[in-house]
Amino acid sequence: MKEKLGIGHYGSLFLDVNHEQDKENELIFIQNFIIDFIQKNDFSELKNKKYDYEFINYGDTELVFVIKTEDSKYYTMLVNQPSTKKDIVKNEYNNLNKFSKSNKFVIKPLYYFEKGDKALYLTPYIYQARCIASKNNSFGLYVPEPIYHFTEFNDHERKIVNAAMIANVIKLYNEKDSLGLCDIKFGGGDFILEKEWDNESKTIDNTFKRMKLIAARNQIKISFDDYLNLLRKELVQRTYYYNKKDRDKNILLNLKARLPMTKEEIEEGIALGLKIR
Repeated sequence: MKEKLGIGHYGSLFLDVNHEQDKENELIFIQNFIIDFIQKNDFSELKNKKYDYEFINYGDTELVFVIKTEDSKYYTMLVNQPSTKKDIVKNEYNNLNKFSKSNKFVIKPLYYFEKGDKALYLTPYIYQARCIASKNNSFGLYVPEPIYHFTEFNDHERKIVNAAMIANVIKLYNEKDSLGLCDIKFGGGDFILEKEWDNESKTIDNTFKRMKLIAARNQIKISFDDYLNLLRKELVQRTYYYNKKDRDKNILLNLKARLPMTKEEIEEGIALGLKIR
């Protein structure tokens, strides 16, 4: 593959391991697991076809690859990090599958595969998508091309993107079962924008049109009013941690945020969320 699709090189640097795990060994285990998937999968779009895969990104939960088939079809492949139990990946696959049935902005998973303590799932690939993230003192995007880099939002872009993320999370609230999405990385790659957003007017409508949710780790049982108030309480906090053992267990929604959002962004997002529900 010659296209700039992401970070573009793969090694133990990107592995998240427990203290008893060796990075070099885990790298071998993952590579063997992917080979097992290639040999044994029954996903119809890949079966009996030649295809190649390339590492493009990573997170605390999964390593991200893109698959390209001999007939030039692309899929995203997400493999659990060594420190992530496969049940967490399966739960995310199930959540995305459930949410995507009635919400077009949620990426639809296509196939799940597991063996031993390893798991992966496939989704459609969105060409050169931009991961919404935060770095240093700015919200912005990780852009794959021409060289993988971070670009900052201006004040207007930040305001509408943060409000749109909040609104989409509120839209997913399940009133029947009193369930809300939790463990959300608003500034860590859970949301992406399609490449086309770069060249469009930065309106809320265009942002909704180009935004996708690509992660859905968990849900909590909570009333709708309490859920909105929890968003107000947590999104104004910095909740980042370096080691999982240092995570504040009292933070339920705003996972590993490097930057707080403003009260204005939060209230605008809530108002939008109530409007689109």
